[in-house]
Amino acid sequence: MRGPRIAVVGWGSLIWDPRGLPLSSPWRPDGPALPVEFTRVADNGRLTLGLREGVADVQTLWALMSDRALEMTRSQLAQRERTVPDRIGCLDRHSGGCSRDDPSVGDHDLAGPLASWLAERELDAVIWTALPSNFEERTGRALSLDAAVGYLERLSREARRRAEQYVRRAPAQVRTDIRQGLEHVLGWTPTT
Repeated sequence: MRGPRIAVVGWGSLIWDPRGLPLSSPWRPDGPALPVEFTRVADNGRLTLGLREGVADVQTLWALMSDRALEMTRSQLAQRERTVPDRIGCLDRHSGGCSRDDPSVGDHDLAGPLASWLAERELDAVIWTALPSNFEERTGRALSLDAAVGYLERLSREARRRAEQYVRRAPAQVRTDIRQGLEHVLGWTPTT
């Protein structure tokens, strides 16, 4: 008997740099539409993608995990993301839950859209990175295109190079409002 088929959803560096995350399929472009935006400031200065309540949904990507135990896959993704399993979202289609609170981003309920997406693909569970937004905390400004551009323009040359590389390498289908603005203002078009 086969175990459950568990998908991992991604939208940023996980796609081009899985760092040993045990996947059993290539990344597929028809992931669930989720509220993703450039809303996190990484320790190295990059502006990175994350879930954020109140932003437009974008098309994500997904792949199958090799392991078929939900808690194991959460631990594997947490290790890759350098966080704890509690920062890894999950939804089990059959039980409707997981070992954490209901999947949501603030008031944006992800359970309905993710359950429908799982059923359409005949998958059993899904995991994703659920790190909180930290843009305001790290920059002192409300998230906006102007604030993002201002932040990026103040970075050192090396940090700005890393930030540009991240933005350009993010999958082209992840068409966030800030990304489109960065393409227009800074010329940071996708390389993928």
